[in-house]
Amino acid sequence: MIDVGRRFISDIELSTPELYDALAQKMAAVHVSIDKANKKFLAKERRYNCTTPKSFLELINSYKKLVEKRLQIETQTICLDNGLEALAETTAQVETVRAELEVKMVDVEKQNKATGLLIDGVSRKDEKAQAKE
Repeated sequence: MIDVGRRFISDIELSTPELYDALAQKMAAVHVSIDKANKKFLAKERRYNCTTPKSFLELINSYKKLVEKRLQIETQTICLDNGLEALAETTAQVETVRAELEVKMVDVEKQNKATGLLIDGVSRKDEKAQAKE
């Protein structure tokens, strides 16, 4: 069973080669422990429950599906982390631009007042010039 498990999990990407052996041994141990549990079940409930080679392959396939799902979740987590980092950077940039805008708005208000005074002065001089004519 260990060799069968090792062969079927060989296409899974694990971090170290030792994990393949450990995983295959654990799967075989789980399959054997199910046989022991079936004997207890028969003694207690007087009902049969059989484990077959197919159930061992189903165990392996279930594990492979869990690994695939885990990889999907890890990929999604990375994407979300990148998105959150981008949002944080954008927020910081917006705050910087907002602060710069407030400073510039003060300058614009000063220049507007100065321009208003200049226009008033030019208007008065124009009125005086027209009055003299």
